[in-house]
Amino acid sequence: MDYIAILKVAAPLATGVIQYFAKRIVERRPRLLGFITAASAVHVQSVTPPFWLHSHVLVIRNEGKKVARGVRIRHDSFPQDLSVYPHRSYSIDTNPQGGREIILGDVVPMDQVTISYLYQPPLTLANVNPVVISEDGIAKILFDLPRPQPAAWLTALRTGFAFLGGTFLLFWLARAVYSYATGQEIISPMH
Repeated sequence: MDYIAILKVAAPLATGVIQYFAKRIVERRPRLLGFITAASAVHVQSVTPPFWLHSHVLVIRNEGKKVARGVRIRHDSFPQDLSVYPHRSYSIDTNPQGGREIILGDVVPMDQVTISYLYQPPLTLANVNPVVISEDGIAKILFDLPRPQPAAWLTALRTGFAFLGGTFLLFWLARAVYSYATGQEIISPMH
């Protein structure tokens, strides 16, 4: 029996099946991301006495393929002045630890909610410390702007190389397991 030929056919098929199911498992969930942008402090001198205003923007985006349910933003210190865009219903609740949170409810796939905060010292961004939570877990907060997605051809090329690499790895792994189990080395037809 030609085990090399069997491995050469089975490895790409097994890699394809594994990749298909792994992709379906990963994509069938919400993926909440939070971006903190435009953090600033402005010294207002046009009034007497002059004062400082601090602000930042929190952008929450569901990049997954499933609705993110029960989205809430917890705060260590809660700024009283804020706006939510696009305009939607939300509520502000006090949790048992004394912190306050904004309850947004559900965020559909590929939707984004922007919350702008305005506050005065001694409150700062470090004190506000927003944490985005949903029923599926805690969102990843990035202190960066969203970047454009790579071109479709580049994504396809990267996927193709990943598939080839997985096939190569699976083939040599199966070959090593066979050699170890049988105690004999498989001789390649090229030798």
